[in-house]
Amino acid sequence: MRRLEDRRFAVLACPRCHLVHSHSGAGRRVGGIDWPGISDANMLWVKRERDSEWWDLEKIAGVWLGEVPEPEQPHKSYMDEYEQRRGRCRKRSLK
Repeated sequence: MRRLEDRRFAVLACPRCHLVHSHSGAGRRVGGIDWPGISDANMLWVKRERDSEWWDLEKIAGVWLGEVPEPEQPHKSYMDEYEQRRGRCRKRSLK
């Protein structure tokens, strides 16, 4: 199975999150608004915490180029929007 066809390697995110995602997590301007960046570590956190039944670190590490970053919670603005849109953000306590 190709990596792109395997849900273990996909993060379900809104279009804005896909636009502001970068490997480094540098912020971007979208629609005239400066947004904090979303890094690979943030995307891994979203995958682990919000799509846990498809979280497989061993498989991810098998296709990742370099060392897999430690998952880090995204900026509060994204978590607030996620909660508003999906209502599941507080599944685990936010730090």
